[in-house]
Amino acid sequence: MSSCKKIEDLQKDPAAVYDPAPKLLFTGILMRSHDAPWSEDHRYNQYMTQNEAYYTGQPYSWTTGSFDTPYGVLRDVYRMEIEAAKTPELGAVYLTLAKFFKAYFFVRTTEMFGDIPMADALKGEANNNFAPRYNTQLEVYQQVLSWLEEANTELAGFKEKGTILEGDFFYNGKTEQWQKLVNS
Repeated sequence: MSSCKKIEDLQKDPAAVYDPAPKLLFTGILMRSHDAPWSEDHRYNQYMTQNEAYYTGQPYSWTTGSFDTPYGVLRDVYRMEIEAAKTPELGAVYLTLAKFFKAYFFVRTTEMFGDIPMADALKGEANNNFAPRYNTQLEVYQQVLSWLEEANTELAGFKEKGTILEGDFFYNGKTEQWQKLVNS
């Protein structure tokens, strides 16, 4: 019933990163922001048959996509916003790019599924809301256009200041390239 250490001390992972830098989260988001051949979405949109005795039988599958990938990345985007807000001057550009990534992933998700949770999405842990309201596609697109307009305006200011985006292996930190992407 007693020991030398408190249980709370043993439950913290000494190797875990509890306050990651926004640039590290940004790099992780970039690494998961692409579609590869035979990615999850590609496979889900195909009828798959497996006919080999090695795999014990003939499984057939026909499914749709999954919420796991886009909402998994969006969880990191929201975390990047939280960490960037802690250092307003250095984190401002990451807050701007969070708007782009939210727009990107919510559009991809609504294109695949139709109505999706957006306004109440990812608030389960913070607000104890595990049954988020679904937003219509119209609401999703209206919010996305708003985020993109804001991101475009803010990126123009970063371009004028010569802000370099750390952790960016797509465009080597050039905010003007991100502005072109936002406008596309």
